[in-house]
Amino acid sequence: MNSLIVKVCGMTLTGNIKEVAESLPDYMGFIFFPGSPRYVGDDQFPDLPSDMPETIKKTGVFVNEREETVRAIVKRHNLQAVQLHGDESPEYCRNIKKEKITLIRAFRISGNTIPDVEPYSAICDLFLFDTSSAGYGGSGKKFNWEILKQYNGNTPFLISGGISPEDVEAIIGFSHKSFAGIDINSGFETSPGIKDATAVNNFINSIRNE
Repeated sequence: MNSLIVKVCGMTLTGNIKEVAESLPDYMGFIFFPGSPRYVGDDQFPDLPSDMPETIKKTGVFVNEREETVRAIVKRHNLQAVQLHGDESPEYCRNIKKEKITLIRAFRISGNTIPDVEPYSAICDLFLFDTSSAGYGGSGKKFNWEILKQYNGNTPFLISGGISPEDVEAIIGFSHKSFAGIDINSGFETSPGIKDATAVNNFINSIRNE
């Protein structure tokens, strides 16, 4: 379990970013999708703490955004990773990957099957499996992780969707050759975009110390 990736998504405020950064998550997500209550926007991007650890990959989350807009935001805010959470094609992903960032492609799980991810396997660094919802972005609800046993690919994946502090044992007990880590968001919030830093810290420590 020590090697599990932890991504904390939906960060919005400088002080809260600083608090959460002390837990040393691997990725910290900033949402550039206007439909999200955690939208930061290009012009409203929070000031990052000057002492923010370099090991934390700043991640921009986008939904069906224009390629040139994504590239501009990556450069402007020195992002190290991009998460695509819409209907982006393999060609789109290939073009974004030219920015030499870590590329995460999200897929929504609906029913008892996983989407066809094979066309993206040679392009993306990580897949992210999330619960399907009426709109784009996170649903805050869990899906049946056992469905992921259908996935036989080699691209490592993160699990997202409704993960909370109570899920430590379930995460520790989940096994898959390509399971790389988890993405947490609303289950650790006191309000949209504001994380309970103590809960995040305790959770990360529990995962890493197992």
